[in-house]
Amino acid sequence: MSEPVRNQLRRPLPSLAIIDNFPTRDPPFSDAELLSEKHMHPWRNFTTEVTSFIATAPGLDNLIPRTDPAPESVIVGDKDGINGRFVQHVGQIVGQAWSASCVENLSHYRFHDAYADRTVSAFWGREWLGPSVPEVIVSRVQDGTGFLTRKFVGVLEAPWTVRLDRVFLSDRDTCLALEPHLGRLVKYMRVGGLKYGFLTTYQYTIFVRRAGPYRFEISDSIHHLSQEPSVRECFYYLGHITNSSSYKFDEDESFDTILLTIPEGASTSSTDDFVTGTYRQPAEGDSLSFSSITPDSILYGDGSTVTGIVEPVRYIRQSSNGRFVLEATWNTQTVIVKYWPEPVNETQRMFRYNNEVGIYKILPPSRFITEMLDHGNVMLSNKYHNGHIIILRKEEGEVFSRAMWQGFSDDEKMEFRQELLDAHAFLREYDLTQTDIRKDNILVKPDRKVVILDMEQMRLASHRRHGDDYEVKVLLDREIL
Repeated sequence: MSEPVRNQLRRPLPSLAIIDNFPTRDPPFSDAELLSEKHMHPWRNFTTEVTSFIATAPGLDNLIPRTDPAPESVIVGDKDGINGRFVQHVGQIVGQAWSASCVENLSHYRFHDAYADRTVSAFWGREWLGPSVPEVIVSRVQDGTGFLTRKFVGVLEAPWTVRLDRVFLSDRDTCLALEPHLGRLVKYMRVGGLKYGFLTTYQYTIFVRRAGPYRFEISDSIHHLSQEPSVRECFYYLGHITNSSSYKFDEDESFDTILLTIPEGASTSSTDDFVTGTYRQPAEGDSLSFSSITPDSILYGDGSTVTGIVEPVRYIRQSSNGRFVLEATWNTQTVIVKYWPEPVNETQRMFRYNNEVGIYKILPPSRFITEMLDHGNVMLSNKYHNGHIIILRKEEGEVFSRAMWQGFSDDEKMEFRQELLDAHAFLREYDLTQTDIRKDNILVKPDRKVVILDMEQMRLASHRRHGDDYEVKVLLDREIL
């Protein structure tokens, strides 16, 4: 049985079937760049544009196979499962609608994953500079060749990791919460030279248009049950505008990537001398000794003078932005060392390094954070060439995980939730919020007291929001006690 394209596009999406409304495993995380809130602007009249276009668009009375709406019989518990439902209920039907439109080029538009592109190994591996790729791409397929011309790109996040139901760009807290998610999308748009993109949780979807080098316009949030316009109508419209007008955005030589990330008023210059150079032996009476230097030693200082030596003990992890975390020995103590290399994206790394150093300097001693023991420029090392390090006191404990949370009794959950609230209330006292909200950034000590480990992406926060409104809910997968 068939029906007109417009009927299929107008139909709402089936609601997801999620047990208890929280995931069965932790959502994957990408070390994405942030998009500073100052670059977020409303895409005014987006929904009006969609409904006006759909009312007169050619080809919408053509027939495609009818898909009767029915309650979901597939239960999802992670992002991969949600991606499958998106492909089924959006990609498949909108793709059929484009095919049936008989509009030149638009009829060859298709949704696909990143690895459907035969150039993916060269394009992703060389340019995307990280382990992650976009979940969804829309491209025009050339007849006979299978060559894909990318038109717009999308990021799919699990609904328990980001809220898109209330996207008020006038509210600073909303923008701060969106920064890492839109930052990831914008990274993919930039690498592809694309003007349009979207961010979806399936339940809610927002569309993004790059209207200038540093201006990203964001649509109203479209609910999966909406019909004026529907989610499918919005995607059909995005296909139309990328087919009938320019879909590319080319950056000129003066474009500075770091300006996308750094908030208004932030400085990218180091508080220390950033010039790396030769080191000198300490003057007579100095306590620094070079007698125990090994091939693995890291000598650091202010750029002209060595002020300390770190001896790496073991590698802990590396993030996709190139930062290393190590366990090391410093002044006979076991410490944690964070190392930012250079020169790739040097300015951004300088900002993140300076930001973390600055946060530790303004916060008073507290059981909720570790202590910064020292910091400086790497001046001599066999492996860790140039760059910057922060030396932190090593805390005893275990990184927070979903398995740990599930092992707590109900009373223990209540106590632990309050501990998280107290930790984030401490940050609020100094107008700070954590945008890199991950379980592995929370250390749980043997007495179940928590330590916030990562200050690199702390931002100024509004007092209007308490910790349980965002950070704690994300850490606990929005489970309600």
